[in-house]
Amino acid sequence: MLQQSEDRRFSFVRWSLLTRLEFKVKKRTCMCLFFIMLIATSKTVLGDIVLRYKFDEGLDGQVAASPSSIIDSSGNGFHGTPFGGPIYRQLGTIKAMQFDGQNDRIFVPDAPKLAITTNLVLETTLRLDSLTGSIQQIVFYGDDRAGLDPYQLSLLSDGRIQFRILRGTGGVANVAAVVSPTPIAIGQFHHIVGSLDDLNSLMTLHIDGQLVSSILTDIRPLGVLDPTLNPGIGIGSRQTGGADFFHGLIDEVTIYDSLIAVPEPASSTMLLMAIAMMASRKFLSTKRKRGI
Repeated sequence: MLQQSEDRRFSFVRWSLLTRLEFKVKKRTCMCLFFIMLIATSKTVLGDIVLRYKFDEGLDGQVAASPSSIIDSSGNGFHGTPFGGPIYRQLGTIKAMQFDGQNDRIFVPDAPKLAITTNLVLETTLRLDSLTGSIQQIVFYGDDRAGLDPYQLSLLSDGRIQFRILRGTGGVANVAAVVSPTPIAIGQFHHIVGSLDDLNSLMTLHIDGQLVSSILTDIRPLGVLDPTLNPGIGIGSRQTGGADFFHGLIDEVTIYDSLIAVPEPASSTMLLMAIAMMASRKFLSTKRKRGI
């Protein structure tokens, strides 16, 4: 009788210790999963954000029309002016600007900080609504001179994405570009990052977290534009319009003069989570076999 009582007491203590162990492991697993998600869905900025537009200052269906009403959330004061009547849209939690592919655009006046000649990143999230038969500018930096546009992120006529830099006249010898091998899907949101790594002379293009194109190049963006020829940033078209209008929604635009770590795609995040779960289960199984 006494032996049975001791056995029950030992079993209870063992069960209690194992339960506490499982709780601690599950708690630690949850913390690991949280940090994995945080790392996988965030980006590390290694320098300054030059400008950022979130297009969240207007109400759904509101036409953007007022001068300098497109707010630059970087704090640098590069507020944009809409032309043609782009429309604020909200789709669930997504707030974006709708461009009609005909005359909608946003203009940002030039400033010395925009004349980036070393590290450069153009980042956006967008939805293409249709091909227009010509190039569609997403982010464009230049003036009215032909062929002297330091950097741009654009959509080619066949739906492929291009990140392009130019250092001066002289044809293709002064141009460097990375282009996606296939068109992006129409009607779906895509996260796009074009990057120039000055130290390693590397240009890359990421779409939805995947590296789709890269080249080595000694070309760097031209830099300072002609102040008498309407220099500046164009979003949804060239800086002064007239051609290359984008048709779709642009959720956010950011320009960096530094490098960023591109977030991993959802598939990689799920793989890391699965590995963490398997490791925790193996740990618990080992503890049970040891009688802890």
